Amino acid sequence: MKKFLLVMLTLSAMILFTGQAAAEPAAGPWKLVMDKNGIKAYQRSIEGTSIHEIRAVTVVDATLENIGEVLRDVPANNQWLPYCEEAHTIEMRDRNDQDLYVLLDLPWPVSNRDLVVSSKAHYDLDRARAIVDIQDVCRSEAPPVDGNVRIPSFSGVYVFEYISRQRTGIIYTYRVDMGGYIPAKVLNFLGKFTLYDTFTGLRKMVAKDKYIQAGLRSPDRKICEDILASGDSVREIFKNRLDEFVGDKEFIETVAADQDILDAFFSARPGSMAEILLYGWGSADSKKKAIRALLAAHLEKSVKDPAQVRKMVDDEEIVNAILTGNGSARKLITARLGS
Repeated sequence: MKKFLLVMLTLSAMILFTGQAAAEPAAGPWKLVMDKNGIKAYQRSIEGTSIHEIRAVTVVDATLENIGEVLRDVPANNQWLPYCEEAHTIEMRDRNDQDLYVLLDLPWPVSNRDLVVSSKAHYDLDRARAIVDIQDVCRSEAPPVDGNVRIPSFSGVYVFEYISRQRTGIIYTYRVDMGGYIPAKVLNFLGKFTLYDTFTGLRKMVAKDKYIQAGLRSPDRKICEDILASGDSVREIFKNRLDEFVGDKEFIETVAADQDILDAFFSARPGSMAEILLYGWGSADSKKKAIRALLAAHLEKSVKDPAQVRKMVDDEEIVNAILTGNGSARKLITARLGS
């Protein structure tokens, strides 16, 4: 059954590129359910349904355009996505806008599933990322087939975030109703395994020379190379990413003015500032971890006592003030420094 649930991610991993969903029902907090080999999986409840929303965050050692070429090779999905027997394009309006058919060959006694989805990609250059919105659709060219269960509901969002020229962050959020008689508790429990195993497969696929060479020819290559065109563009990207979950705008301006922090932002080394912010897309604790890293990097330049820096970084009141933007962060830091 664990292997069967891998198909949930199969459905969306073949459709490419993402960002956060816009309007959505009331949702509970994200909870970390797996942390393994740099892949963090989260789940949260959604009002009105027993099926949880799933999110995975990871970093892949490949260029953004390299990953794009893997995912655009739709017929090759059955080489690395579990139980994917067939995948083909129904209509390609352009390279970033297409409808796809997916057939999943599931082990007995579970009936095979199929699905038709629309995949629309766009670029958010203000945050140096590519985004793909995925949604189930109806197409007369692909009616339900006797013997298969047509998946009644699927929606997902991929974010491919620039970390460095050779490293790409992925944030994938999705929710699927597989139809039939699979209990929601089973789907929710095993969802984390789908994320881990599919991202592991993607990491292997991007290493193939076929896709590396395709990435070199991709029109996306110039877009990625222009991201670091100027220091001002790097600063704006940094600020825009922070603005998504840091409430204290004064703190954002302060750390964005710190050239050493900016220099460590788009770094190829693991644990770079861009990677730390990427993992902030998880739970509330992951956001606090990102804030602590930024606060430490900033304070270490002006506070000589490492113990005092650590004390302020670990101060929950300061971190919460930065996170919520209640206006007290600067006062709290000043008071701690003076004590």
